Amino acid sequence: MYFTRRTAYRLRAVLLASTASIIVSIAAAQTPSCPPAPTIDQGRSLVVTDGALDKTKFSFATTINAILTSLQIQTTAENRENFVKSLLTSMNDDDMVNPVSGLRMKVDIRALEAGLDPKNLLDPADPVGLVPIALFNRLDLAPQDWSNCGEHRIVYGFKAPVPKGGPDSRFFLIFEARVDNAHPQKSGFEGCRAVVKFWRDLSDENDASKRATRLEEFYYKGAPGVSGPVVQAKNYGGPLGQVRGNLFINAPGKFEWQLREWIVINSGAPTPASFTPVTVKENPLAELYSDTTGSNTLDVPLETTERTEFQTQFKNTFLKRLVEPDVSRQFLTNGQPGYVPELDPKSTGFDPGKYKIDILNRIGARFDNRFNEFQSVSQGNKDDPKTIADASGPIFKAGASSALNAFVIDPPQKPTIDDVLNRGGAITCGGCHQFAANRQIGSVSSQLIAWPQSAGFVHVTESGALSPALTDVFLPFRSARLQEAACIAPPAAAVAEAVASGPRSLVLENVRQAYWQQLVADARGQKLDLARRAVTRAAVQAIAEQRQEEDQKPGYFVTNRRPH
Repeated sequence: MYFTRRTAYRLRAVLLASTASIIVSIAAAQTPSCPPAPTIDQGRSLVVTDGALDKTKFSFATTINAILTSLQIQTTAENRENFVKSLLTSMNDDDMVNPVSGLRMKVDIRALEAGLDPKNLLDPADPVGLVPIALFNRLDLAPQDWSNCGEHRIVYGFKAPVPKGGPDSRFFLIFEARVDNAHPQKSGFEGCRAVVKFWRDLSDENDASKRATRLEEFYYKGAPGVSGPVVQAKNYGGPLGQVRGNLFINAPGKFEWQLREWIVINSGAPTPASFTPVTVKENPLAELYSDTTGSNTLDVPLETTERTEFQTQFKNTFLKRLVEPDVSRQFLTNGQPGYVPELDPKSTGFDPGKYKIDILNRIGARFDNRFNEFQSVSQGNKDDPKTIADASGPIFKAGASSALNAFVIDPPQKPTIDDVLNRGGAITCGGCHQFAANRQIGSVSSQLIAWPQSAGFVHVTESGALSPALTDVFLPFRSARLQEAACIAPPAAAVAEAVASGPRSLVLENVRQAYWQQLVADARGQKLDLARRAVTRAAVQAIAEQRQEEDQKPGYFVTNRRPH
């Protein structure tokens, strides 16, 4: 039996958050205490692509070695290659089972990616050797309770697209480490203050070589006040964090950009560590937007049940989250904490450009993991909710439109049902990376709000060039959030003592993390592959439960956090 029923009541409490609590969250994230806000250099403190990204210090082999070392596995060439091979061979699977719902889903075989040689990927001199392209600070993904300090990422890719007699082949792996709060049972944000200070202070350092040394320490050794090095196995799925792939190895006449996701599990073979495929977050099975079962269905009864539940939750919960930024701005008035005249269409100081950036950064849904699939296609519209609903989901779309009508939003700012479905597509990996580009997701004062463009299926290219979505929309917003975090005042001593015992949710997280870690530890001496697989499934299910609880938490900066 899967754990959906066991978490239903906990999730229901989260889903019943009121508009009032959302406004309080926005107010907390927009009231810095140290004006003027400190200067942020985006190229130093948010996304690093310059000389501070030392290609040797951040080599693919270095990251793989660090993960193996954190699992007490020898860093031999064989172990490195077997570890990487586990990721590649997972792309030979043609179906996978959602660990929450138990729904078996079809998955495309990616034979050309599966056929890559791990030895070549680990060799930076090889044409398909993976090299570091960018480092990303995603502090903005921190939850409201600061139980973790957001994600801190390393992007790897080929040195340059590889010619293949057609569109060039490209391959990206993004190591997205979710960093623990260093003192979660003491004072919330205080356990993340060192992470904030680390990134903010990079803006003041003009010497790229010194920044490179600091970054190496942060990622691989552990900076002062931070909960250990960023690159360690537990930060890639134990239980939070993940590794994502953005894949396009060209086969003449057949090619398709696609995104996948893995976590690190210490129960693989022949090396104890393995990359285990998991669902791509915020990516509901595309067929769930249809009124009828599709031809690719492997379990008609269960998919029918899941479709009914998804569409019910979409109307009752996910739709509300998708329009939450518009609703929140509608009800914030002058004099309230969090009110910003530039974001109020009724104010004489209104700035439509800043309003658009605010909405584009805040839309999200927190889709339940029970609905997510294992791949997200960014090429074409096969995974696009609006395309599917228009073609085969008129009943679903009409019901969602009726539910949308109940929201009180000024007509010049109220999204249409098409806008909402475009939002649902934009927050998926495939949508954000390509198919949602230039789609209308709302309007303000007779101006359209369109989803920004990627750099052609990616947001950072092999040469380190950034997408318009990053430069024009996402990075300015994240810069402001880092400024706000740098301005959070230390708590009074009395407050620190009051929370010294730690929130109950953090205690539960520690218990569950210990549970799955024990599962995989018990499997180390087992010889049978079947037994190892059973333990891996149990670990993935335990991790999935805790990840679901984390994903449902409101964010500190953005109520509905999204993974991209």
